[in-house]
Amino acid sequence: MCQVKEWFFNNPAVNVRTNNKDYIKWARIQGGEPFLYWERAVATIELAKLSLKWMLEQGANLEPRVVIQTNGIWFADAPRNEIEEIVNEMLSVVNEVKSGRICIELSFKGPNPKIAEEYALARIPKEDTKSYIKNVFKKQVDGFKRLREAVIQHVWSKGCSRVAIYPVAGFGPCLNGFIPIDGTQKEIYPLFHPSTWDSCFDKIIRIFRKDVTVSSCVYRDYRQRFNNVILIPMEVMEAKKFQRGWTAYLKKQPLIREFARKYVRV
Repeated sequence: MCQVKEWFFNNPAVNVRTNNKDYIKWARIQGGEPFLYWERAVATIELAKLSLKWMLEQGANLEPRVVIQTNGIWFADAPRNEIEEIVNEMLSVVNEVKSGRICIELSFKGPNPKIAEEYALARIPKEDTKSYIKNVFKKQVDGFKRLREAVIQHVWSKGCSRVAIYPVAGFGPCLNGFIPIDGTQKEIYPLFHPSTWDSCFDKIIRIFRKDVTVSSCVYRDYRQRFNNVILIPMEVMEAKKFQRGWTAYLKKQPLIREFARKYVRV
């Protein structure tokens, strides 16, 4: 947090004000798992607040967005009161900041238990077997459901539409392809094909479709950005500058290379 504050407020290059089209309107928090444990979850929400405030300093008419990407595993096992406290803190942040949104992306690494487990194993060094989390797919599904329930109860039910939760599928930070979830554009399946979907993943998509339809004020971004076609973000593996750190694993890790060969659809 000290490093981020230094970067935000004391770095002349960052604080240069630009013209309207170049305003920084969204920030992304990811990597190292922002919701790894309680203390980090609290710090992540504090960082989200700091980011929203900083972006709003650029111009009064902005509606900045902070996107927090998580694997959702902590939410599967955390005490309910801790999840509710984190969600209430998100509500407090958007109310305090007055303008801006917090969007939680729960990143599924596979649409069924087999693929998710293969991905988890591929990312762990052989000498670090203690890091392996069993039943990754189930934990992600449970985490999504528990977080969504808390958001419904403590945010949406209070008339606040500035906190959203949605599933994303894939590998890295580049949202350059999408899964259509309204039955249109059947040809767009860059990574997960519906034939690989577990029934639990299919249920997650159906839940999300319902949320987008019912809570249009929460998910208006989808309708504005994607021309009224309801889509779920799909992360693709492209060797863009921002992703070279991840794609470098393809050369170093045979398991990841094999996983990509079998499952990545571009």
